[in-house]
Amino acid sequence: MGVIDARWNHTLHHLIHVAGLYLNLAFYYSYGFRFDAEVMDGFFECVQRMVPSTANHTEISQELELYKRAMGLFGFEMVFNDRTNIIPNKLIIVSNFKFHSLKFFL
Repeated sequence: MGVIDARWNHTLHHLIHVAGLYLNLAFYYSYGFRFDAEVMDGFFECVQRMVPSTANHTEISQELELYKRAMGLFGFEMVFNDRTNIIPNKLIIVSNFKFHSLKFFL
């Protein structure tokens, strides 16, 4: 078990993996699942490193609000039902033009 924990801990310290974890619908919307400060810091650090444009940061923030509140396409029953059945980058919402900034991380 120590080998698995060590490997996982090493993987989670790559910012792109942290972003992927944060944007994984199955984890984000799981009842009682909460991200700690390290994951949140890693996600936003990843965004700042990979997306240098301030205008894009604003767009990402707007998209994240819809994501956090399960609004817009994130609130549709079809997407709700697919949260745990489909790999995040295969969901129909990430191919939608409205979420092209978040799509970059999936």
